[in-house]
Amino acid sequence: MTTAPVAHVVPREPARLPELAAADRGVANSLEAVLSDNTKRTYETQWRLFDDWCGEVGLRSLPAESLTVARYLAARAGRGVETPEQAAERARFDVALVAVLSDAGLRRSEASSLTWGDVQRWDDGSGRITVIRFKTDAEA
Repeated sequence: MTTAPVAHVVPREPARLPELAAADRGVANSLEAVLSDNTKRTYETQWRLFDDWCGEVGLRSLPAESLTVARYLAARAGRGVETPEQAAERARFDVALVAVLSDAGLRRSEASSLTWGDVQRWDDGSGRITVIRFKTDAEA
């Protein structure tokens, strides 16, 4: 397993001069600073999936060759094929989720913290969602 660098920017060639190495670190740190924690977690998760797959099939993850990345994407796409019925069910769920997010004015991070215990459904088909965590709430 290859350990991904702290920054998600990897130069194609290592810098030969100390000034360039420092510049590379500065650029990587600047780019890293603009990423949200959720984005960083997603990158780390996706990196682990790619790196693990490379290890399973005996390919090098860093530096990754274009063909390695293409093979990985093809392997991932092959696992995700869904039937028309599954796609229709997912579409209905997606539409309902987007409607709830829109109606409640929720951000994705707020919606992801919801549990079934936060949802009350009433006999007339309406209901109430209790949002406990807000993105702008510093103490959440």
